[in-house]
Parts: sequence; C-alpha cells; structure tokens
Amino acid sequence: FTPALLHLDIFHLFFNMLWVAFLGRMIEIKLKPFRYILFILIAGIFSNTCQYLMSGSNFLGFSGVLTAFLGFVYM
Repeated sequence: FTPALLHLDIFHLFFNMLWVAFLGRMIEIKLKPFRYILFILIAGIFSNTCQYLMSGSNFLGFSGVLTAFLGFVYM
C-alpha cells in the first residue's frame, strides 16, 4: 500500500487529492467511514500488486485507488 502514499511532484499529489475529494465524497455517503477506509486499503493493495506484477517496482501514486473509486461510482 505504501507506494500509494508517494507522489512524483506537487501537481501529481494535488490532482489526486482533488479526485479523492470529488469521488471520495460520493463513496463515503454510500459506505460508512470504516468500510471506506477498508475500501481504500484493499484497492491500494490490489492495484499496487497488479502494477508490480506488470512493470516491476518503479511506480507510485494514488491513481490505482482512484480508478477503483471511479469504478465504484460508475457501478
């Protein structure tokens, strides 16, 4: 999960946090706070594991979790 906490630069962090504020608000209404945090952890672990298996250990960012957020909101 820890690569989700790292970001390339301030703009990467800023835009990821904008999406977290926008999509996360919609998801937190549907889920309770504990399930919301659990969703973030599971999405982070799953997306980072897939990224590691696809391209090795050179990756970072919250984008995998944001993709899970987008899929949740879409469904």
